[in-house]
Amino acid sequence: MKLQGDPTYLVVEKNRTLAAYGINAVCTNLVCVVAWNQAENKFICPCHCFNTMINEEFH
Repeated sequence: MKLQGDPTYLVVEKNRTLAAYGINAVCTNLVCVVAWNQAENKFICPCHCFNTMINEEFH
């Protein structure tokens, strides 16, 4: 697999295989780095405090 462009989080499915998609680690609106918040179990954009994905569902 070859990745180009913005940093991307790879998604591991429940069966331990890579998903056919990834999560862009850069907010496309304000160009902030979106980080995983382990305490809240979700990705959060520090510029928006926006929850991007929880358990494979967007919120």
